[in-house]
Amino acid sequence: EASGLGLDIGTMIRFYLDEFFEVPKLGKISLGMHLQDITKTTLSWNTKHKDTIPVNFKVGLAYFIDFFEPNHFIIIGYDSDTRYKGKNHFGIEYRAFGHLNLRMGLEQKQLTGGAGFKAWIFNVDYAFVTHELDALHRISCSVSF
Repeated sequence: EASGLGLDIGTMIRFYLDEFFEVPKLGKISLGMHLQDITKTTLSWNTKHKDTIPVNFKVGLAYFIDFFEPNHFIIIGYDSDTRYKGKNHFGIEYRAFGHLNLRMGLEQKQLTGGAGFKAWIFNVDYAFVTHELDALHRISCSVSF
């Protein structure tokens, strides 16, 4: 077992292509940047061993387009990490009713999948990632304001 505390910071900008080009239903593009573990998170293991996680710079791009109805979107995304010789991620998400998300993607040629749910300002997300050692299950909770 290990424990640690880290700090991340990020920002995002969104361009509404339909308004910019004055073409309806053209969608929108988001560009984001994220610094992870900016305090060089230290994990303290119950074996008295300590590991330091290096800082990561992540940049990503996503394209959103309406699908069937205004409350249904298809989102195609790509992001890249600098930590551990860099990783590339590609994915597609179906967002329904503004509350439910279904995801599928690739992380370094490994299949991923997941789902998410939003209620008011709270988000709960689940991800499944195949890995050479075993399958990983990740659950996260966040607040958007």
